[in-house]
Amino acid sequence: MVKRTTVRIIICFFIVMLFFTFFSRSILYLITPKVIMSPPSYGLIREEIRLTGSFTVSDGETFIIADITGETADLFEPGQRAMFIYRDETGEKRADYAQVTELRDDTVILLPNFAVASECMLYSLTVYLTDGYYGLSIPSHALIPGNFVYVARKENGLLGEEIFIDLREVETGVITRDYIEITGGLSQSDMIITGWDRELRDGCRVMPPLD
Repeated sequence: MVKRTTVRIIICFFIVMLFFTFFSRSILYLITPKVIMSPPSYGLIREEIRLTGSFTVSDGETFIIADITGETADLFEPGQRAMFIYRDETGEKRADYAQVTELRDDTVILLPNFAVASECMLYSLTVYLTDGYYGLSIPSHALIPGNFVYVARKENGLLGEEIFIDLREVETGVITRDYIEITGGLSQSDMIITGWDRELRDGCRVMPPLD
């Protein structure tokens, strides 16, 4: 009789512990910010600028004409490469490269690497101002004002491995619309926060989103 009672107590204890663990994890998931984490990227860093332009035909060749009115005009010179995205005459979206051939008044003229029909529609034009070099970078939206990023830190807690974040100051280099060069404060082994579903604070606990 005593043994049966002891067994029942043990079973009840484990059931309560399982319920407590499940309930605790559920509450913790609801109140904890969900984040997306990724390491800094290592790749080609180069200064670039995006322009608006259009195709035009001259002497049987199709050129790209883009406006560079203002202070940006001094950044361009013949020989610079550019990538452009366009929709061809069949309606298919394509990407290719062009080269700056001439600067005229407040416009830059580029020659695509291959023949493009004048009726094609130009979507975007990115001119590379420098040849570039390799280094670390992060998405532009991951940088917190004041040159800070959130870096993930793992610790063993009551419910297993937990993730916390630290606000870390970094040094930046080239800044583009899509990415920011990191020259100090991060390494490729760091995991930075690139997305979050609510306001974050230094030292808070976070969780990755469910798949």
